[in-house]
Amino acid sequence: QIERLQDLAISADNAFVYVLTTSALHVLTRDQATGNLAETFVQDGFENLRSLALSDQGRMLFAIGDRSRHPFAAVFDLRLDPGRPRLLGDWALDQERYVCGHSPLNLAREEAPAIDLLCEEATFGFLWDADAGRLVRTDYQRWWKAELDGEEMSASGSAAVASPDGRHAYMAIGGYPGYGSDNTQISIFERSQQPTPRYAQRDSFERLLPLSVTPAIVRFGTRQSHSCIGFDDTAIDGVHHRVVASRWQWRTWPRGEDTTWTDIQGSETTGALCTRTPSEPGQYRLVAEIAIDGTHGHYASNLLTQQ
Repeated sequence: QIERLQDLAISADNAFVYVLTTSALHVLTRDQATGNLAETFVQDGFENLRSLALSDQGRMLFAIGDRSRHPFAAVFDLRLDPGRPRLLGDWALDQERYVCGHSPLNLAREEAPAIDLLCEEATFGFLWDADAGRLVRTDYQRWWKAELDGEEMSASGSAAVASPDGRHAYMAIGGYPGYGSDNTQISIFERSQQPTPRYAQRDSFERLLPLSVTPAIVRFGTRQSHSCIGFDDTAIDGVHHRVVASRWQWRTWPRGEDTTWTDIQGSETTGALCTRTPSEPGQYRLVAEIAIDGTHGHYASNLLTQQ
């Protein structure tokens, strides 16, 4: 028995039915003569999933959800074996700027591994970037926030549909009574025929969860300092870490994600992770080359915003 079912989708070859619950993706084989179903595969470990959509002519499967009103998207590869979807990546950003709301609507794209997500308070676009090996955002617009990405819209989407050629999307919108927008309407969106990442430059630094910064404090796991933390083959929970070099970077804010990170001159440090107290408005982060059990990688801290 499958509980808390949210959405269904059928594979392009009609052989499988994908069943989405709030926490898992179930795969059922389909007898094309009788229509009978039998469960064969489960991918779990998710939370608050809401809807499914097949994309890229049935080669990709998107699962959409929300985490405390913030958007979440996961993409599965069906090309090798549609009966065992392979999770390629997911996208989640817990920032107040990216508010989705509950029960997001989705419109998958047939011409690309991409999807448009229509929420109560915003619209998003997501694309699987095979070259970068990650799921990225391609577009964003938030109701009530005309200064961010364009025209102000006071709305709550209730239904959406795309034209057969994929050029336009239509969303039925219900207003918020008492907030100056009591009437319903249909909003028209022109869709880019070649969705591309919004980031001008792909990020070469991977977020390293143990590394975090606040003004004048740097933390790595249970260690913290108001100046610098040195790492020279330091073992943490049996894992050896060595900081080769680190430095601070800056970018503008708001609209920071649309701009390129710039190295802060004089912040370079060898063999240590050091603090910084920002004085100018912008977003800041600490980046470092770290050898973890002998394997070198480029990592980044959380974002530090100075308004």
